[in-house]
Amino acid sequence: MAVRAVIKLTRKQIYDEVWSVAVSGMASKYGIPYSFLLKQIKNANIPIPPSGHWTKLKFNKETTVTPLQGNPDEEVVLYADNVTRSGSDTVQVAEQKSPEELAVSEQNNETSETVPLTEEASLISQGEPETETGRSGQENNRYRREILYNEVWRLPIDEVAKKYAISKTAIGKICMALNIPVPSPSYWVKIRAGKNAAIIPLPKRRAGMNSVRDERVYTRATENQLMHLSQEDRTVVMAVASQLVVPEEHEKMNPKVAACYKKATAEEAKGILSSVAKESVPRVVKILDALAKAAIPLGFEIDDQLRFSIGKDTVILHFSEATKEVPHQLTQQEKMALLEYEDAKRHHHWAREPQIRKHDYIYKGTLSLIINNKRKLRDSKSGRLEDRLDEILIALFYCVHEERLAREEREEKERKREEEKRRQEEIRERYNEEVAKTNALVNQANDFEIAEKIRVMVAVAEANGTASEEWIAWARAKADWYDPTVAAIDEFLGKRKHEADAEDKALREKRAYSFYW
Repeated sequence: MAVRAVIKLTRKQIYDEVWSVAVSGMASKYGIPYSFLLKQIKNANIPIPPSGHWTKLKFNKETTVTPLQGNPDEEVVLYADNVTRSGSDTVQVAEQKSPEELAVSEQNNETSETVPLTEEASLISQGEPETETGRSGQENNRYRREILYNEVWRLPIDEVAKKYAISKTAIGKICMALNIPVPSPSYWVKIRAGKNAAIIPLPKRRAGMNSVRDERVYTRATENQLMHLSQEDRTVVMAVASQLVVPEEHEKMNPKVAACYKKATAEEAKGILSSVAKESVPRVVKILDALAKAAIPLGFEIDDQLRFSIGKDTVILHFSEATKEVPHQLTQQEKMALLEYEDAKRHHHWAREPQIRKHDYIYKGTLSLIINNKRKLRDSKSGRLEDRLDEILIALFYCVHEERLAREEREEKERKREEEKRRQEEIRERYNEEVAKTNALVNQANDFEIAEKIRVMVAVAEANGTASEEWIAWARAKADWYDPTVAAIDEFLGKRKHEADAEDKALREKRAYSFYW
């Protein structure tokens, strides 16, 4: 039995690479599955970086490097096949190259053959990802479902994200929207520990899901509708839209879509399904299910009325079906009503003719979709709505963006109205405050004038000798009581409220106190 080897390295060379580019980097470099390479490195008793090592390096924190024990010059053959080798196995070393030669071959796009996880799997490209030029002239990644599935199960998602130059969150969104299972954290823990870990098979999809569609996707779905998104988010949305198809019959529906479908089949359709024939309800439900499964991982939320929203902004979908006019066929009840009318007309002049419509309107099977009463898509000769899911998904993002802009404009106008209202209220309060202070000043000045008049009169009376000393002292005390600059307190009158109006502070006699039963 022959097994294929990739390269022969010394333990020191492997050790240096493991601590410089990590095991995942070596796996990508030599085209060896990550789990197989990790087992071989551990079997060679070569230490690997512990968990958190690369994170600490990223934040410039101190790390500990485990030294290599044993003979550093001992050679180790790295295999690309997960085969248990016995003494009878014949090892065939496939064109062994030095690390420097392999690096050169990588630059020339020479890739090593790898073992796919499924028979139908395409070979994983170890070089640059597939790209295509969009209508805006930008290079977009091309994601193929089968290849992406193999990549996320053979390399940690961080390494896959580096290949496509996007974040691991974006890779996760694409996988979720395209129904690609991804390994759980425990999977990589088991792999690093040298244990076997179960691989979730790729769910089957229609042929259209396995690869991107032709260029007409990017011709119809104008990329300008997504220009408000970041380059990474735009890449994710276009990748998902290009592979979006209606689910198969056996696939589990989104819970809210399933609840709406169940309600529509149990009673008269309402809401989003109210304007289509019962025969067309399954079509609409499949479209909604496909949109829900793709849109939710991309940030949308769906309520019980199947309205799509991001944050405060909601997109409403309205499906309708075209109708055609046909002559009305009388029902048995309508025929009886006409007979009764003819009989009554012969005997009574006041007989009323029954109101019977002349035409009926029947559904034609042609669906239309209106998004937020603005964007309309419908079945046409070039394709049905099921074939235009990419346009619908992109339209959802465009319409929710329009809603956000409209909401922000409304909020800005409301903010300005509130700001103007607050400013006017401040002006009113300042004005009223100034009026009150001015009136108080005038009232104080009036009191001061009265005090000055009393003092002048007292001086004249004192000069003429027409007043007693007792009266003069009393009058001067009253002048001080009136004077706001002195603000004396009178024994009987108390303290005068100089700021009050003349009417409010006028002196009045007290009435006699009495009881009334």
